[in-house]
Amino acid sequence: MGRPERALYAKTLSASGEIPPPVARFALLGTDKPGHSYGANRNSILLQTLGTLILSADDDTTGTPGIAPGTSSGLRLNAAAETAQLWFFRDRKSALAFPAPANLDIAAEHERLLGARLASAIGDFGPGEAFAALLNDADPHMWLSVCTGKGRILVSANGMAGDSGMAKTDQAIRMVGDQSSRQRLAAPDAWHAALGSREMVRQAPLATLTHAGPLISTCVGLDNRALLPSFCPVYRNEDGIFGQVLSQCFPHAYTAHLPFVLRHVPEARTSRAMSNPTAAGELRFSDVVLACLASWSGAPPALPEAARMRSLGRHLIEWSSLPVDDFFEALQMPLCNRAATMVRACESLLTTYSPQPDDPWGADLKETIRQLRQSMLNPARPLPTDLFEDYPPESVANATCDLLRQYGEVLYWWPAIVEKTRILAAKGCNLARPVISKK
Repeated sequence: MGRPERALYAKTLSASGEIPPPVARFALLGTDKPGHSYGANRNSILLQTLGTLILSADDDTTGTPGIAPGTSSGLRLNAAAETAQLWFFRDRKSALAFPAPANLDIAAEHERLLGARLASAIGDFGPGEAFAALLNDADPHMWLSVCTGKGRILVSANGMAGDSGMAKTDQAIRMVGDQSSRQRLAAPDAWHAALGSREMVRQAPLATLTHAGPLISTCVGLDNRALLPSFCPVYRNEDGIFGQVLSQCFPHAYTAHLPFVLRHVPEARTSRAMSNPTAAGELRFSDVVLACLASWSGAPPALPEAARMRSLGRHLIEWSSLPVDDFFEALQMPLCNRAATMVRACESLLTTYSPQPDDPWGADLKETIRQLRQSMLNPARPLPTDLFEDYPPESVANATCDLLRQYGEVLYWWPAIVEKTRILAAKGCNLARPVISKK
């Protein structure tokens, strides 16, 4: 399913005139910039596998399951944003050795919960203490999803051991919040080695159901039998954007966090955006997208999911169609809100754990706060640094608006693209060519 096949399918999708050709092409191919069309690849997988449950793993994720200490059986609902246990390490060897090897059928573990209704998933827990414990951390919306039968598990995600996939600031905040990491990495050299390595183990202590939200898709299951959002076709964190759109457009969508890990072992990254462990004010294109998504006023709860997606796509189109100066001025508010949230998180950690003068994490958090506040007060346009790798400096502002508009158009047209794909599949027209084995 290479670029020639995707280009041909994009033409097929738009041949009848129902779907604009540039939208279909951007959804499946991204731009002509090499190496940045991660989300376009994922969109192609969604269309090819429409009507099925799928398990998608990155090419740097290995099928070597393990189980972290403290894992237990059972199921729970949890409204918290972070439900996994985290362990951070100085090097990859230590991280990979931490989970105990496990003899698991990876696909079967995902299938246990993926695609199930929330009420069905918890059906084995009858009235009594077990059922009460299961719902102890649920919020009212979760109760509503259970009682109405509307709650659906659209995503299943296992844990990971190895490269965290996190931005440096996010990882620093999580490292401070983990007591064992603060103790094990108390020496300055150990702390900075762990922060620089990005090596960790992240796993839910037991099967946990949460609201849909941003995710790290090193290995995920997706219920692709009905409509799902599209991925942002270009640049990194396409999975985080996908999870955010899922949470905004699918009010009763849930993620199942599975209690085992797979190894995530990419080669060392050299991207400028990852080179500075305390570059808290640095902005990526995905941050711009997430900030614009956060500015959406929402839609009536009863509005169908496809209509909500179109409304959200229209919102991005309207934002990106503003004059460039007006767009970046409007962008300042959601970006400042995002930075202020991170500042509050850092200040809360400093207050809660009271670092000693020689604790390296205290100095790191204070520097993060300083950089975040500086970014909030910076009058310059907040330009995404990853676009500078592909565009001349004078073109980055316009490219930011143009890429956001194109992604908004993909979101708006995605329900129609999915429906057209169903019609084409029924006629035997698929995106990928069949693999024919040679005898």
